[in-house]
Amino acid sequence: MGERRRRGRPRPRRVCERRGRRSLRPCARGGGSSRAVEGRLEESAAAGARAVERAEKAGQSSALAYALLTLDQTLTQLGRTDRSLNPRALEILEREDDLRGVARALNNIGINAYYAGD
Repeated sequence: MGERRRRGRPRPRRVCERRGRRSLRPCARGGGSSRAVEGRLEESAAAGARAVERAEKAGQSSALAYALLTLDQTLTQLGRTDRSLNPRALEILEREDDLRGVARALNNIGINAYYAGD
């Protein structure tokens, strides 16, 4: 049989820095989320912090918001919740009218509140 098509976004490529500003968003994640899935949470947190720095330097607000969300998820799994990450990402995503991102940020805020016992 033929190859099955995957739904959703294509996997980010490591060479995307050479493709211009438009494809910085997948690169800004820096592989942190894939490391988290593999259980390498400390490496994921370090990659997430680098992704936040790169997105800030590049001036890419959408990339910054998603990097903040990914970093927060990793830190939450490590038990080191940083309550400043999600509100910052939420502000950016609301300004850009990214409804899926807003939903993800609000979900993360709820998860953090649950773990904190709020």
